[in-house]
Amino acid sequence: MLVNCPSCKEQIEIPHSTAPPPPVPVPAMPQATAQAPRGRLIRCKDCGHDISLRAASCPACGAVVKRANYAGAVIVLGIIAFFAIAVIMGVKENSPSAGQNPIKARVGLTLLWP
Repeated sequence: MLVNCPSCKEQIEIPHSTAPPPPVPVPAMPQATAQAPRGRLIRCKDCGHDISLRAASCPACGAVVKRANYAGAVIVLGIIAFFAIAVIMGVKENSPSAGQNPIKARVGLTLLWP
């Protein structure tokens, strides 16, 4: 018996004493379905079902919903900004020429006559 190879499409002769090869399953194409608006839903990372933003776990598979915690990062950045501003203000307060013309303070020019 002659059959076509499913991968290379060549004809192969198979003896009559062997069973024919099983049919190759063809993957089904996903059908276009109208999706409802998601609104305040997110997708589960494990099973892909839509779940509420407020859900602690997925109702379909029970996976725990992980959320990002940005509060810690905001606090750290605020502290860094506070110290940076404090250092800059401290440098301006302690500079030797504070309140003077920088050119006169540098060269040592003074007013000779009033």
